[in-house]
This record gives sequence, C-alpha cells and structure tokens, in this order.
Amino acid sequence: MEEKKRNEFNAQLVLSDKLAALGKMAAGIGHEINNPMAVIYQITGWMRDLLIEEEDQESKNREEYLICLTKIDENVRRVREVVHNMLAYAGKLEIPSDEIDVNSAINRVVSLLNNFARIHNINISTDLSLNLPVIKGNRSELEQVFFNFISNAVDAIGKDGSIQVATQWIDSNIVVRIADDGPGIPADQQSKIFDPFFTTKVTGKGTGLGLWISYTIMEKMGGDISFETEVGKGTTFTIRMPAVASEKK
Repeated sequence: MEEKKRNEFNAQLVLSDKLAALGKMAAGIGHEINNPMAVIYQITGWMRDLLIEEEDQESKNREEYLICLTKIDENVRRVREVVHNMLAYAGKLEIPSDEIDVNSAINRVVSLLNNFARIHNINISTDLSLNLPVIKGNRSELEQVFFNFISNAVDAIGKDGSIQVATQWIDSNIVVRIADDGPGIPADQQSKIFDPFFTTKVTGKGTGLGLWISYTIMEKMGGDISFETEVGKGTTFTIRMPAVASEKK
C-alpha cells in the first residue's frame, strides 16, 4: 500500500512538472504570436482607411478588398482569443474570480448535456448535497471542467449506460464525483490521461486538451483531481475544491 501511494505521489510530481513546463512554453508562444497579430491588425486598419479615402476613384475590386480585410480581421481576433485562453490556462493572465455555487454550475452543465445523452440512451443523474458553501473561481472555467468530464463520460459509454454526479462537503472541501459505467481506462493509458494532446478518441473527435485544461484549472483554484477505474466496469473522477470559508452557508 505504501509503495502504491509513493508511486501515485511520484506520478503527480511528474505531471506537475510537465504542466509547469507546458505553461511556460504556452506563455512564450502566446506572446510571440500576439506581437505579429497586433501588427497585422494595425496594417489591415490602415489599408481599410486608405480604401475608404479613395472611394471616389473607380475600382472594380474595391469591395472585394474590403471584404478580404474584414475576413483577415475576424481571423486575427480568433487567433488572439485562442492565445488569450492559452495564456489564461498557463496562469499568465488574471482571471476575474466569482463566488460560485457548485451545485448550480453542475445543474447548468447537466441540462446542456441531457438531451445529447438521452439520444444515446445514457441517463445522467445527480445527488447534490444541500447547503454547500460557495467556492472562489471563474464560473465559466468551472463549468468547462464539469462539461469536459461529463461529456467525456458520455463519449466513453457510447450508448446504453448511466452517469452519476454527486457533491459532498468533506474536510473543508467540496468534493464532486462523476461516475460512469463505461468501459474503464486501460492500465497503459492511466498515466497519460492528463497529458496535453493525449486522446483515445478517433482523429477529429478530440483534441486531447480537455482533461489537461481541467487539471490546470483545478490546480489554479487550489483543488485537485483523482480517479478510480476498472476495465469493463467504469470510471469515477473525484474533484476536490476548497470552499471560501470553513462554515457552510
């Protein structure tokens, strides 16, 4: 048992090192991309101004030029948004914090995924403890964490199964358990599931970033994620989050 705990601790250290290194790399790449994007954005604005100033001159391609400039601007904004999110996940941006009701966040995500799950004959049930304290964090990020785990469970089951989402108040932490009766995670994949870009889904169905992003968000909130799995029987992910205060609401 001691050896198992030691191995788990060592695996956590390795994962933390990987995430820290990736965070630094993401921050460096993000800043490198942002600079030329800002220049492109300025140039397209200048070109648009020139075209507008020359509106009295005949040019059969003028409208096409303006349409192309608009498309360039839209795609520059998309790239900048992706970079912004990458810097946020790397911990290089200040993200506004809210006081979050965890049960409400779970209910919103479950309501979003319920119809999709029902199509595949998958039942999502909840067992949410009442009067949980609030937690501090970014509401949309936390909902993304729940969305990632529940939608992954739906994908893992495929069809004809069940998912249960439960919350508890344990040792000054809010504990969320997301359990499915899917195929479980094979032993050779268990050490990789939080690695960025690792996915078991077919090409085009998954980026391999969902669990890495979820782990990073939880780490930033002072929480952690663990899991138990058995091939052929299912997987349970456990998310622990510190509450704002040690007293319940």
